[in-house]
Amino acid sequence: MSTSTNGILFYGIPIHQLVEDGSLDIYSFHLANGEIGDYYDVSCEWEELKGPTKPTNDNYENPEWGAWREAKEKFRKSTWNVAIDAHCHSECPMHYVHGRQYTAYRGNVNEINPVDLIPTPDDDVAIKEFCEKYKIPYKQPKWYLVSYWG
Repeated sequence: MSTSTNGILFYGIPIHQLVEDGSLDIYSFHLANGEIGDYYDVSCEWEELKGPTKPTNDNYENPEWGAWREAKEKFRKSTWNVAIDAHCHSECPMHYVHGRQYTAYRGNVNEINPVDLIPTPDDDVAIKEFCEKYKIPYKQPKWYLVSYWG
């Protein structure tokens, strides 16, 4: 067994205090299909709502699927890829809402262009829209440097 230690730089909002004080239940979000889901379900639903539309045919070797995979990868690097993740430790997660995020996995070095750290109005709009949809209290996002060990 090994332990992973990661550095995470994200633009977003820490929500762990809301979870700890009981004002936000990250396991009881109302999803568009009427079901109740957790923070992972919310992140997946958001990607389905804002990301590229999945092809309807079942032939995964069809060029449509290749184009969709490329579009999905591009979406995951875009402003609108908002999600809820956790830092700290797997047994003591501290959750946050984020737009752009950079992760340095143990032993890796990541180069970040300082220009990429300048928030755009779309960054804020995307995070605000996500928070409003899932009834998460919004405050002005900032850059945070956190760690994850788990």
